[in-house]
Amino acid sequence: MKYFSVTILLLVLASTLLSSSAFAVTTTPSPSVTVTSAPTSQPTETEASRSGILNRIERIKEMVASRVAELKLVEKKGFYGKVLESTTHQITIVDKNKEEREIEIDELTKFEDSSNKSFGISDISKGNDITAVGLYNKDTKRLLARVVTPVKNLPIQYEGIVTKVDTRSFQVSVTNEKAETKIIDIERSTTAFSYEKTAGMAKSGYSKIKIGERVLITGYASVTDKNIIAADRIIHFLDVPPSSAMKNIQDTSAQPEE
Repeated sequence: MKYFSVTILLLVLASTLLSSSAFAVTTTPSPSVTVTSAPTSQPTETEASRSGILNRIERIKEMVASRVAELKLVEKKGFYGKVLESTTHQITIVDKNKEEREIEIDELTKFEDSSNKSFGISDISKGNDITAVGLYNKDTKRLLARVVTPVKNLPIQYEGIVTKVDTRSFQVSVTNEKAETKIIDIERSTTAFSYEKTAGMAKSGYSKIKIGERVLITGYASVTDKNIIAADRIIHFLDVPPSSAMKNIQDTSAQPEE
């Protein structure tokens, strides 16, 4: 019985030692480490957005610079002259300086004539006087017309010395430096001014114009007589002497008619 008890005790001790030994040799598995390659650097959403904005700004800058350069080449301008040639898309004129000017016509060009509501490009022919207002290209020296108008009677200026005053017919004869004499018609609408260096410009009248005075006439040539000018404005100079050429052709014997 004693031997059996010892045997049982030894078995319990052996079992305990075996359990302890098994526990001791059991190790906690170490966590596995996965080795991966470093990820390739990619732009963030903010960086991509910023890059797109900068690209758009650069494109806008280029567009603005191009437009500014274009505007520097173009200016508003007007031409007046006699038609040399006219087609559907272009009019060639010669101006007062004997220079040929080319006027381009497009679908936006307007043709205006107060006396002809149907006035158009087909009504313009060689020899006509016209004015054209539009966009002038300094590079091509062409005018892109926006408005084309026929000219039937342009105002003219004429300067000379008074050689005769006709109070009955309200006319003044004026001779210029080339010894050309024009008859100036004074009308109800004619305005007269006097000019003096110290006093400047002042309202005047037809009756105050004297023989020998230097005058500047603005008016319209007569349709029936090229030597007659219908005066719109007259300026007679009180203390500005006639030029030497005017003095040479002055008719000192002429007297105002009563």
